[in-house]
Amino acid sequence: MKIIKNILISYAHGMVIFASVFYFMTAKPNGTMPLHWYFLNTLWSLSYLVAFPALRLLAPNFSKVRVKMTSLTTKSLNLDDTTRKNKSRLYHESISPVMNQLDIKGHSNNRDDGTSLAADMLLSGVFIAVSIPALLVVLIKKVS
Repeated sequence: MKIIKNILISYAHGMVIFASVFYFMTAKPNGTMPLHWYFLNTLWSLSYLVAFPALRLLAPNFSKVRVKMTSLTTKSLNLDDTTRKNKSRLYHESISPVMNQLDIKGHSNNRDDGTSLAADMLLSGVFIAVSIPALLVVLIKKVS
């Protein structure tokens, strides 16, 4: 059951990148997508459907990579220096008299979460692209 769960999680992680790259590889310039199996889209499909989940099962280090982005705005809002607390609060309240500091922090954290998700998806796409050679390396290391 745990293996099936890990396979489904790996499919969910790479689904958006797989679908977009597959579309860009097979679509014509006018936007229509006749499905013809070429070497590249077959290799891309095999690496997504077979090699990527197998690599995540055999080498769990690939499944634990998460990108956590923190912008400078979030870092500056989370400063908790007691010597400058009053000046910092006055500055942040003077920047936006409409929104309080908690709302600004919330918006900044939401932007950071979206950026982290986009970077994580791109990293999953890179892992899909290199999953067949990486799987071969992992299998050779396991055998020897």
